[in-house]
Amino acid sequence: MIKLIKCVIWDLDNTLWKGILAEDGVVEIRQEIVDLIIKLNQHGIINSISSRNDFKYTMNKLKEFGIDEYFILPQISWNTKSEGIRFILDNLNIKDRDVLFVDDNPFERDEVLNNIKDISVNDGSSVTSILEQNDIRFTVGAVESKERVKLYKDEEKRVLDKLEFNYDNVEFLKHCKIILKFRKAVLEDIERIKELIDRTNQMNATAIRYEKEEIIHSLTDSNFQIIVAEVSDKYGDYGRSALLILKGECFDKPILTVENFIISCRLMGKGVAQTILALAYRIAEMQNKNLRVRFRRTKYNRQLVLLLQMNGFELSFTEGKDNYYIYNNEKTKCKIPEWIKIEEVEF
Repeated sequence: MIKLIKCVIWDLDNTLWKGILAEDGVVEIRQEIVDLIIKLNQHGIINSISSRNDFKYTMNKLKEFGIDEYFILPQISWNTKSEGIRFILDNLNIKDRDVLFVDDNPFERDEVLNNIKDISVNDGSSVTSILEQNDIRFTVGAVESKERVKLYKDEEKRVLDKLEFNYDNVEFLKHCKIILKFRKAVLEDIERIKELIDRTNQMNATAIRYEKEEIIHSLTDSNFQIIVAEVSDKYGDYGRSALLILKGECFDKPILTVENFIISCRLMGKGVAQTILALAYRIAEMQNKNLRVRFRRTKYNRQLVLLLQMNGFELSFTEGKDNYYIYNNEKTKCKIPEWIKIEEVEF
């Protein structure tokens, strides 16, 4: 099975450098590994660290080598490696299977595999062994992919700031000043739309992978509306990070169907998905139609069922693999969260 690696997490002692920092003080950097880290960075694949060391001392050593800037949310402590990795993945919303952990120590690799089942591991003995591991290939996507490292650097600032709010999530989200701009998709968005469809799993209502030709056809088909959301906050720009695909249908009464809605995993827990549903409801109201959502369950998108139920959608019927949820505005109002500002709606 081929895995699409989005993040490489590195051990330090006898992996990134030769020697043990806490014992030797003086360590020798492995330049071929540094070159690989820079290459991964250029390809939009993020790098991080899970290492048993003193944080301040180790970060100073990384700065001394001039490579501290390449690592997102490094976890350097005396906790287990798996604890550090879990913190990175949970806070950056990266799935276990999208990660490679590189560590020279077989005990540490086994400890991580025992606690994070779907992660890939490598002993870091050579760059070749990392790049040519049979079940792994590295990926490059559209413009947002090439800027992915910067996007995750911004996310690192969010994670660290959030800790200062003592996990008061609403107050932190207000502090973020999240802005959404909605607009009709155009041909120039095709590559990004395709990437969102192909790469997003957790916040993808159907996980159906459309071909480019199908997307282009939908852009010109009057029965469809494809809406792109550009998202930003005080920390930076998420870019084109959410997608709403609507289809108008008529049965015994007018129906507007959400054929799919997709939100980048970086936006999980920020209220963007709820905002997308609220927008769909407003459009249905303007068109004097009832709103329903097509949902196809996968092992990754289960949380979307709860999202639909919490926002007034009830299961109406099932057709093959698809469940259709109808919006009942008498049950619960689907509202835009108080911390989100809609700056533009153009379509």
